[in-house]
Amino acid sequence: MKIKVEDTSANTRRHCMACYESFKPWNIQGVLYDTANEEVGPVCEGCMNASSEEILARLLALADKFQNWANECRTLASEGMEAPPLEEFKKAVADDEVATITDLLRSPNLAPDERQRYERELAASS
Repeated sequence: MKIKVEDTSANTRRHCMACYESFKPWNIQGVLYDTANEEVGPVCEGCMNASSEEILARLLALADKFQNWANECRTLASEGMEAPPLEEFKKAVADDEVATITDLLRSPNLAPDERQRYERELAASS
């Protein structure tokens, strides 16, 4: 993996591909490339200064969170319940330590009506 510095001042707020932290576009950031020299996505300043081993550890931790999310969504689907949209989970991951749907329900990013709907569905499935 390699990182190239890129100015993306015209872009909106973005998320780091390695740690999923949210950062402002006018900050200097890098772009993560894989070993085939294909762009993976933007990285924050912290990850830009990290070693390849540290970036890999961050990517693996993030992958674990999304795998847990996928498993919970499958469980909810098998019980006939609708899972919260992935975008809501991504926002929550960026701002909080969210690993489960229960954690998402505690997130300040979830709209009150959505929170009530998911709480009702979780209570009904218990």
